[in-house]
Amino acid sequence: MKLSKNKYDEIDRKVYQLLMDFNPTGFPFDVVLLAEWMGFKTYSFSSLSEQKRDYLLSDEKTSTGFHICDRRMDKPVFWIFYNDDVEKGRWYYTIGHEIGHIVLGHGSNPTLEQEVEAEYFAKQLMAPRCLVVAKNMKSPKEIHSHFCLSWEAANYLSESVERIVEKNAGNRYENDTEFLSWCEGKGWLEKQE
Repeated sequence: MKLSKNKYDEIDRKVYQLLMDFNPTGFPFDVVLLAEWMGFKTYSFSSLSEQKRDYLLSDEKTSTGFHICDRRMDKPVFWIFYNDDVEKGRWYYTIGHEIGHIVLGHGSNPTLEQEVEAEYFAKQLMAPRCLVVAKNMKSPKEIHSHFCLSWEAANYLSESVERIVEKNAGNRYENDTEFLSWCEGKGWLEKQE
């Protein structure tokens, strides 16, 4: 399922603003620290009892991770649970996906479209497409190592970047300009050899 251009633009703006506010020292950054900075509580499956872990792993809806909202306090408290018994890039992505659901205001039963929105949010959060293009990264190997993405995500991003470069002939998307200027100020735009 594809999203509208306006929805992609909206998500890009939210991701870029979140990254600029969080101000990581580089990529990859610790997405658990981002979640905590945002006031979310994170729990790895390995920190749970074996019985709870087995239960979560047996359900397709919770096997990679999920979030819940505790509304018993004065303000909502979000808890993100993630399966840390997979490649680090995979569980970083899961946390980014759940952050996306929260930031985008999705409820506890997201629709297919909301799942696609959270997927896109996580991809942009973990490895902003415009930064990959600006750094001239093309191979899945360099994307994987620079952004701590799973191999699957790195392959997908590599193919996506190829199409974007071909389609746009190196021109930036309008939403990318401010974020890339910020990245340049951090010294992150040096081209890869």
